[in-house]
Amino acid sequence: MEPAARHLVFHGTVILLVGLLCGAPYGRAINAAAATPIVRSWRVAHVSLPVGAILMFAGNALGAATSLLASLALIYAAFASL
Repeated sequence: MEPAARHLVFHGTVILLVGLLCGAPYGRAINAAAATPIVRSWRVAHVSLPVGAILMFAGNALGAATSLLASLALIYAAFASL
């Protein structure tokens, strides 16, 4: 595995761990009947960080299967069609 790919996997793992750890304050906010904006903000952190990490893993797998330029073109095409 190339150093850049290893760095991306490590960074994705750290982001995934942080996102999953955001579940503890999210649960506390729900149990404490906190204000709706507070609960929503913890929900966004708990959901969006792992999604970003999964996209990093997917990009790394895509980059391993094809060249970096081709994988960036595929990702750009996927988001451009939205």
